Amino acid sequence: MPTDKAEGFSVTVRQDAAKKYIDNVQRNLRGLVSESVATELVRLIRLYPHYKYVTRRAAYGEPFVSEKQRRFVMAGIRDGSISPGHSNRTMTLKKGWKTTGERTRTRIINQVPYAQFVQGNLTQSAHEYKAGWKKVNVLIQQNIRAAMDYARRKVGEMTRRKV
Repeated sequence: MPTDKAEGFSVTVRQDAAKKYIDNVQRNLRGLVSESVATELVRLIRLYPHYKYVTRRAAYGEPFVSEKQRRFVMAGIRDGSISPGHSNRTMTLKKGWKTTGERTRTRIINQVPYAQFVQGNLTQSAHEYKAGWKKVNVLIQQNIRAAMDYARRKVGEMTRRKV
């Protein structure tokens, strides 16, 4: 299962279907399968949900934690640096998803500091959940079949080339 780390994200895929397939593949192709599954999962995890405006009150029951925070937000709205109700997405989270390692030791990581609060399995905020963000383990479970199909195609391409 995926794990959350304080410095960002590190994901280990331990799905039974993937493990069974990798165990049955020729030893010299296992690295290709692992890398292919990770690459396809990264592509699918990077997809953002449609923008949905959720207020702090809806997520947490109160609009601000403190008067200081309220003043900061209102000043930001006045100077234009904060625009509530509009998507302010920078795509930084999307760009942060990468594969690291090689062959059978391939891992999926995201070193963006706030990634764990948006898509973390144990640390996702109520606001992000209500805004439609799914946890990484849910995304992996939903997309593991597509990733396995991608890996099978890659193995097929590799074996056809060698013939």
